[in-house]
Amino acid sequence: MLKLGDKIQVKIIGIDGNDRIKLSHRALLPPPPEGTVREGTEEERPRRPHSDRGSRDRGPRDRGPRR
Repeated sequence: MLKLGDKIQVKIIGIDGNDRIKLSHRALLPPPPEGTVREGTEEERPRRPHSDRGSRDRGPRDRGPRR
């Protein structure tokens, strides 16, 4: 686990249209042994289907005039 102020090496993996820089520490790590799964990967934690999220209806849209 990293703490504020720790210095690590990272790789620049992208720059978006707003000049924000996307960094990756994982890109510099050696590949894991065959058959193992790194923490936080898709294989370890599959996503729930959209149907499990429930209804997004939050009631009537008209809340009246602004104050």
